[in-house]
Amino acid sequence: MLKRPTVSLAFLLIFSVAAHGADGLGERLEKLFDEAEHLTPLRTVAIAHEGALVAERGYRGHSPARAANIKSASKSIISALVGIAIDKGVLQGTDQKIAPLLQADLPADVDPRLQQVTIGHLLSMQAGLGRT
Repeated sequence: MLKRPTVSLAFLLIFSVAAHGADGLGERLEKLFDEAEHLTPLRTVAIAHEGALVAERGYRGHSPARAANIKSASKSIISALVGIAIDKGVLQGTDQKIAPLLQADLPADVDPRLQQVTIGHLLSMQAGLGRT
């Protein structure tokens, strides 16, 4: 399986940059990108360092500049962002109803059940709304 060597290579790259700076970074990135190309389900790779995009590459006709459906990974990302928003006081908690938050963006003929949906319902995929 090629996933572990590629992940290991990515960690080596990150720790190498931290320990030795950016000298030879281009060569290390090329090696990482070449290794990543063998992961056939992989479409794009983007590498950021200290908040700045360092390098990116697309494979098999895919482009890093094009939006991608990241499926279930979005659940973890959204959950983390909601947790941060709650911690910072932007959101009240998972029992908070979403309709007041989205009022300006809701259509006039919105399903009345939406008034009862909470952030927690959305996070646990229990909103009772149709599939997207």
